[in-house]
Amino acid sequence: MSLYRNLSFTFLLGTLAIVLVNAASSEAAQTSPQSLEPFSSFSAQSDNLQSSGKQITESSLADARYAVAGLDRTSTILDEPRRPNIVFVLLDDVRFDDIIDHPFVNLPNIRKLQSEGMTLTNFFTSAPLCSPSRAVFLTGQYPHRNGIIDNGERAQQSHKIVTFPRLLNEAGYRTGFFGKWHMGHDDDTARPGFDRWVSFLGQGAYFDPTLNVDGTIVQEEGYMTDILSDYAISFIETNPSSQPFVAFIAQKASHPEVHPNKIRS
Repeated sequence: MSLYRNLSFTFLLGTLAIVLVNAASSEAAQTSPQSLEPFSSFSAQSDNLQSSGKQITESSLADARYAVAGLDRTSTILDEPRRPNIVFVLLDDVRFDDIIDHPFVNLPNIRKLQSEGMTLTNFFTSAPLCSPSRAVFLTGQYPHRNGIIDNGERAQQSHKIVTFPRLLNEAGYRTGFFGKWHMGHDDDTARPGFDRWVSFLGQGAYFDPTLNVDGTIVQEEGYMTDILSDYAISFIETNPSSQPFVAFIAQKASHPEVHPNKIRS
C-alpha cells in the first residue's frame, strides 16, 4: 500500500468513484505529489477541445494529450519516467456512507485506502443521472459541454467525447475499459482510446452476462462483478513494466437488475 501516493473518494449522487494512482517505477514512488499536478489541466484541455465553435484538430489533441501526461511538446515518452499508473473504480448506486462509516458493514481495506489517501467531501453535479455522471468523470466537462445531457440514446455522441484515457493512450499509456459504459443503450462497441475493451449493452445482467470483449461477443458464466474484476486484474498483471496503464473499471454493482440484458437485439 505504500506505493499508493494518491487516492480520492468521490461521491456523486449515488455514484462512487475510487481512484488509485500508484507509481510506474520505484523512482516515481519517491516523488512528491507535485508530479500529479499536470493531470489537473485535463478539464481545461478537454473543455478547450470541445468548446462551442471550435474544431478538434490533430494538433489540439496532441497538445491536450501531452498536457494530461505531464509532458510538453518537446518531450519524448522516454524522457518521462515518473508517469503514474491509474486504476479508476466506478461503483453504481453506492452512497459514500455505504462503505465509509457504515453502522455494521466493516470494510477495513477501503478504510485503509481512505486513511492513506485523499477524500473529496465537496463534489457536485449539475446532472444527477447515470450517463451524464459517467461522461463528467471521463471528460472533466459539464454535460452541456460534452453532450451527454441525459440517459437517452447518446451512443453516437459518446464515440466523439474526448476522455482522459483517450488522451493518455495517445501519450503512450496502455488503456483498458471494463464494465458499464451506459452512454447509449444498444451499442457496446469500443470507444476511442482504449486498447482493451470489455463492456455490455445497457444495464447488462448480473448472472451469466453477454460481453463485448474487443469486438468479440462472449457468453460468460458467473457473476458480473467477479467477471469484470478478473478481466481488469488480468489487464494489470500482464501490462508491460515499461509502459504505464489506465484501468477504468465501471462496475454494474450495485444497480438493481432492471430490464436485464438477456437478448442482443
